[in-house]
Amino acid sequence: MLGRFLRVLLISLKVVLSLAAVAPALAAKRVALVIGNSNLQSTSPLTNPLNDAADVAAALKRLGFTVIEGRDLDKLRMDQTIRQFARDLAGADVGVMFYAGHGLQVDGQNFLVPIDAKLEDAACRATIKVRHVVNQGETAPGWTAEGRA
Repeated sequence: MLGRFLRVLLISLKVVLSLAAVAPALAAKRVALVIGNSNLQSTSPLTNPLNDAADVAAALKRLGFTVIEGRDLDKLRMDQTIRQFARDLAGADVGVMFYAGHGLQVDGQNFLVPIDAKLEDAACRATIKVRHVVNQGETAPGWTAEGRA
């Protein structure tokens, strides 16, 4: 199930990047959140997330995005980075979110895993709901679930 979620996320990112490359004049302010978490404290490290996040951040910057980056973020820093993304979305024409790292799904809800998460505890308190990130964008002034109002 998580594999399907990641495939959909990557396809969505490719579509957004393609649209951004084709029509640069249409989006005056572009903001992206890029997080790569490789070194989880409670499990073995992942080899690709930091490199993937760096590559995506570099590509988005070349396309004119202001990129809020986070690497190996604990829960507190992940929350702070997401809040910064929400603040920067105000007045933006395009918002993009990319996450590379451990994720999980519980009862149909997807979660991003900070590096300090102890998953033997209540997973929902140790992680970040993907919906929370989306909600940050939806509550930014001038934004709706579909994008810029």
